Amino acid sequence: MIDGATGTAFQIATPVDPLGCNSLSGIAVNVITNKIYVADSSSKNLLVIDGMTNELTVRALEFEPCSLAVDTASNRVYASHCGNNQISIVSD
Repeated sequence: MIDGATGTAFQIATPVDPLGCNSLSGIAVNVITNKIYVADSSSKNLLVIDGMTNELTVRALEFEPCSLAVDTASNRVYASHCGNNQISIVSD
């Protein structure tokens, strides 16, 4: 991550699957709530980063997410899943 105000770069540790891997495959930002959403297809998780505090929350999904989209009006995140024609809708 990079702090937009200062230009300072820093890392946020993300969880890994049982094999010690993660596959971060998509990112979306809700500019209204200042939340950053990251798809982790290897662990079937949606990672939610609070842009103000950098706190990481992990939301389990049923399938492997590939790409994300945010609807700021409804505060929903849409996650498409790899290889199964499914979409998860997450209210945050």
